[in-house]
Amino acid sequence: MTAHPQGRGATDVPYKLLDQPMGTLRRCRIIIVGCGSSGICMMHRLKTFMKNLEWICYEKNEDVSGTWFENRYPGARCDVPSVSYQFSWAPSSEWTEYYSCAKEIHDYMKSTAEARLTSISSRYDLNRAHVEFWANGTGGPPISDTADFLVNATGILNAWKWPKINGLDSYQGKLVHTAQYPQDLKLDGLNVAIVGAGSTAVQVIPTIAPTVKSLTAFIRSSIWITPGFAAKYAGPNGANFAYSEEQRKEVLEDKEKSLTYRKAVETEINVRFRFAIKTSQAQTEAVAVAKEGMIRMLQGNPKLCEMLIPSFGVGCRRPTPGNGFLEALMEPHVHACLDPIQRFSTKGIVTKNGNLAETEHEFDVIICATGFDTSFRPRFPVVGRNGINLQDMWADHNQAKSYMSVSVAGMPNYLMYGGPSYPAAHGSLLPVNELIANYICTMIYKWQLEPNLKWFEPDLQAQNEFNEHRDVQLATTVWSDSCSSWFKAGRPDGKIIALHPGSRTHFLTLLKNPRMQDYHFEYEGNRFSFCGNGFTTREIEERDLAWCVSAFPYSCFLIWHSSRYLDPEDEHHRPRLQV
Repeated sequence: MTAHPQGRGATDVPYKLLDQPMGTLRRCRIIIVGCGSSGICMMHRLKTFMKNLEWICYEKNEDVSGTWFENRYPGARCDVPSVSYQFSWAPSSEWTEYYSCAKEIHDYMKSTAEARLTSISSRYDLNRAHVEFWANGTGGPPISDTADFLVNATGILNAWKWPKINGLDSYQGKLVHTAQYPQDLKLDGLNVAIVGAGSTAVQVIPTIAPTVKSLTAFIRSSIWITPGFAAKYAGPNGANFAYSEEQRKEVLEDKEKSLTYRKAVETEINVRFRFAIKTSQAQTEAVAVAKEGMIRMLQGNPKLCEMLIPSFGVGCRRPTPGNGFLEALMEPHVHACLDPIQRFSTKGIVTKNGNLAETEHEFDVIICATGFDTSFRPRFPVVGRNGINLQDMWADHNQAKSYMSVSVAGMPNYLMYGGPSYPAAHGSLLPVNELIANYICTMIYKWQLEPNLKWFEPDLQAQNEFNEHRDVQLATTVWSDSCSSWFKAGRPDGKIIALHPGSRTHFLTLLKNPRMQDYHFEYEGNRFSFCGNGFTTREIEERDLAWCVSAFPYSCFLIWHSSRYLDPEDEHHRPRLQV
C-alpha cells in the first residue's frame, strides 16, 4: 500500500475512539453499468458474499445479456463450448448444442439475472468516492444517482459501427448492420451483399447462402479459419453438434460427470495459449494444420487461397471458427469480391480493380458485418481526480493503460470489467469475469471495514510497471504479428493494449488476491479507527471464539472463492459452491 506523505491526515483534534467492534461494515451503495454477463456476475457476487450494501444496475437495452441480446444475425453463436460459456454457480443441463446460438445464450443469461434495470443516457461523473449520473429510463426528466462505487460492466463489443465508405447514405436498397439485424428480414430469392470478413460474416454467409438468389462477399483482408475452441470434444473436424437426450443425461444432468466433462473442456481451452508464443512448436503446427484445411475447403482455388490464407500467425487475430464458410464461397451463386470498395451507389457498391476500372454491383440488400468501436474509451464521461476525464486519457489508443484491466490510476473507487490488458484472446470470458467479481468484492469489503477510508486507486508507478511488463511479454506472442486486429484497434502496427500478458490461467492466478501494496488508499483521520472498542464482531455475535486452533486457516483458504478479507466463518460470506 502506498504510504501517505508525512503528516497527511494530522489534526489538532484529539483522537476519539470509535465505539464499535472491529469488523463492523459500513453501508455501501454500488452502481453497476451494464447487465451483460459481467453485470449479472457482479450482482450475484454482491448478493451471495456481501452484506450491508445496496446496488442498482443500469442497462441501455430493454433486456439483459448485452451482446447476446443485440446480436441476432443469421448464424449468430458462440465459438466457445456451451459448458464453458456459463457461470460456475449456475451450470445448465439445458444446452441443446456444443456451440450455442445467441438466443439460447440470451435465455440462459436471463434465467440467472436478478436486477432492477433502467436504460441509461450518456453522461456520468466520477467525483472521488461518489458517482453521479443522469438516467432516463421512463421517458421523464433526467434523474441523478449517487453511489460509493461505480462498476463499469459495459464490455467492449457493444458500440457497433458502419463501414467508413463514401456514399453510405446514397444506397436506396435495404441496408442493415449485423448488430441491429431485423428479425423479420427475408432474404429468399434476393441479391445480397455482405461487407466484412470477420467472425460475424463467417457465420452469416453459410447460413444465408442456401436461400438467397446471389451472395457477394466483399473481403478486404485474410483470415485464418479454424475449428472452434475445444474442438477436441466437438464433432468431426471441430464441427458443432446437437446433444442427444442420452448425452444430456450422461454429461449435463449428472453433477459429478458434468463437472468432469466441463473441466476437460476447460483444460482443452486453456492449453491453446501455447500456440500464442511465436516461436513455439504449437504455433508452427497450428499454421500447418489451418493452411492445409483452408486449401482443401477452397478446393485449391489459387486466387482465393492467395487472398484468404494469411501470412501472419494463427491467433494474431482471434481465431475464427468457420464451419461451412469456405465451402459456401465455392458455391456457384456465391462470389468473393476481392477488389477494394470505392463507394456506395444508389443501387449497390462500386469497386475498382487492379487496372483502375470501376464496376457497380447491384443488390437488394447490403449487410454490414463491420464490427464495433473497439477502443477502450468509456462510452460516457468518467471524471476522476483533478477533473480528468478517462475518455480523454484513453483518446489515444496507445495511451490506454489500466491496472490489470480492473482499475485505473486517477479514478478513485472506479472498477471495471474488460479494460485494457484483459484476457480476451483465447477462451470463455465468464470464468474470468467471475474472478474479477471476486476481486471487486474484496476491494469494496475493505472499504466497508475501514470507516476512515475515503477512496482508493492503483498507484501510478505500479500501473506503469505492469504495462511495461505487458508490452515486453506480448512482443513474444503471435498477437504482435502484422495483422489488422481489434486487439490493436484495427492497426496492423498498433500497440497491443487489449490483452493480458499471459494465459487465462495466468490472469486468474494473478488476480486471485489483490496486491494491496499496488494501491493508494486515502484516509480521513486515523486509519486504525476501524479497530474500534477492542472487541470484534465475532465476540459480539458469540460465534466460534476458538477458530484459531482449527484446521481452517490454511486448508480451506485454498478452495474458497472469496478473498482473505472476507470472514470465512461468517455464513453470509461463505461461497455457495455448486457443481
